[in-house]
Amino acid sequence: MPPSIFQGVHLPQRLPRYATLRDHLVLDYPAAARLRRIVDAWVRADPPAIRSKIRTDLLGESSCPGTFSELVLREVLRQKFGAVQQEPKGLPVGGKTPDFAVRVGRLSKEVVFESTTIVEKVNPLVHRRRDIMRRLDRISGPWHLIPHWVPSTGLESVLGAVDGAGRIVAISSFYLTPYPPRPQAQPSVELAFMAVDPALQGRGIGSAVMAEAIRRLKATDSVILWANARDSALRFYERCGFTTAPGSGYTPPETGRPHSLIELDLV
Repeated sequence: MPPSIFQGVHLPQRLPRYATLRDHLVLDYPAAARLRRIVDAWVRADPPAIRSKIRTDLLGESSCPGTFSELVLREVLRQKFGAVQQEPKGLPVGGKTPDFAVRVGRLSKEVVFESTTIVEKVNPLVHRRRDIMRRLDRISGPWHLIPHWVPSTGLESVLGAVDGAGRIVAISSFYLTPYPPRPQAQPSVELAFMAVDPALQGRGIGSAVMAEAIRRLKATDSVILWANARDSALRFYERCGFTTAPGSGYTPPETGRPHSLIELDLV
């Protein structure tokens, strides 16, 4: 029996925030392990070169869904009709060679099959938001700000810090979003997803990131920077020049942690 096509693959114990089919396939979890055994059974009779290509394609983020759907289709055809011809020649479908062909009926008529996958379409803003969340997932411990999505004209900038090894140790993002107490103050920039690695807090990293962000924002036509800040982090933001909006305190029921609106005039 040939070895598993997943032999030697790193198996993480948790899924990332935006998990793909590939992430589910290589997860260190009983259900994922069973799926890998099923896939191994599907490709057991394939030549080594084909097995190697299937492994490569299944481990690719973009190629995994299409390869997996082809394997499923091939197995269904195999169980239904027996022998399956892969990429039959001389039978173009829409100008390309079909994936599979089988012979059916008393006349053994050849029928071809082509698999396809529907790719999720997301705009650049969604891609950048997901990238922020993936970066935040790498930072352990509590955040300075609770993530809070609000209607926005778009993500304008991301600013962070890395250590000598290139590991992200701080991050912040900025949106063009109206400031609720002063909607007439435009352009208004919302600070969100401000986070510093807990193991490195107290070393001035967050203050340096915030100072650089404020410097860059003051070079634009923005008039105010604001955020929904956790009350336990208010002293940090006050040291950066923010003030707390009077009467803005509230406690989100999902966290039970008091928050307040903070603001910083940029002009």
